[in-house]
Amino acid sequence: MRKTILAGILVLALGPLTAQAGLVRVNFTVTATDGPLNGQSSTGFFTYDSSIAPPGGDFVADPALTELSFLWGGILYDETTATWTQGSFDSSGAVTNFALCTNNRDTGGSGCSSGSPSETGWTLFTSSFQYTDPTLSSPTTDCDYGLFGTTDGCYGGSVTWEIAVPAPAT
Repeated sequence: MRKTILAGILVLALGPLTAQAGLVRVNFTVTATDGPLNGQSSTGFFTYDSSIAPPGGDFVADPALTELSFLWGGILYDETTATWTQGSFDSSGAVTNFALCTNNRDTGGSGCSSGSPSETGWTLFTSSFQYTDPTLSSPTTDCDYGLFGTTDGCYGGSVTWEIAVPAPAT
């Protein structure tokens, strides 16, 4: 009886125990569908702390990357050389939409670009991949979303992705 009362007091004092946030890993594969790297594929991943997802799900501008690993065009990118500019989450906290890029033009979740004519870069969206490389061509305009495949030096690709929960230890 005494143990039951003590357990009851602890539950009241501490409140309900909530699930702890953890790392979520998103694996992805991109394939260039035009341009000089047409047909080339690469895999990568990024991780985020699930605590950044709003309760009930919603849009988050400039969410924090915990880790990123992606090799493209002979360059290995990580969380210090690319930015996660926007993410949307469902009610369980799983990412449903994202945009990552090497050239963040502004903050507030809408600044992703793959670069200007003098930059090497890429943008990874939930449903598309875009890249530029001034050593392969010389574009005459900024390679923002929608210009890929229509402007010299701005190229497109496809992406597939999956969530691996929890994130494996690296």
